[in-house]
Amino acid sequence: MRDSARPWVGHLVIVHSWRLASRNRDAGCTRDNSRTMSQENLDIVRRAYEGVSARLEPPRELFGPDYEVDASDVAPDFGVLRGFEAAQESFRPYWETFDDFRVEIEELVHADEKQVITRVRDGGRMRGSDSEVWNRFFHVWTFADGKVVRLSIHTDRNRALEAAGISE
Repeated sequence: MRDSARPWVGHLVIVHSWRLASRNRDAGCTRDNSRTMSQENLDIVRRAYEGVSARLEPPRELFGPDYEVDASDVAPDFGVLRGFEAAQESFRPYWETFDDFRVEIEELVHADEKQVITRVRDGGRMRGSDSEVWNRFFHVWTFADGKVVRLSIHTDRNRALEAAGISE
């Protein structure tokens, strides 16, 4: 059972650093700066989702002033949201359908100095029920100047990679 109004929202909590090191090595990233920037981006993503899981709000300081969320791949009528407040207002009703909303990373798909792509599951126990509901999504996080400037949400790995301009 999915929230029919916002079936696209998904978030993560934990990122495994060893996967980052493996991805960077496999992608031919040998510069320490690239690895450092990738790790910083992973830390930002982790902090954002820890905030959502704990307080239903990521730390605002992690996001750039022109932050946007593109959910058009999973909810065509939803489109692109611009600004932190607009994203929060749209996500919160979905998050609040759960008594215990949480997000779990299932896979780090890609990480570099400009983007992080993850496969996540989100959900938990539905409000007023003993039933648990889980959804799976791919997130493409884009960074500039140490801030999140874009998040796109996808249900398919290939579409997420395509959105990021990456081929597998």
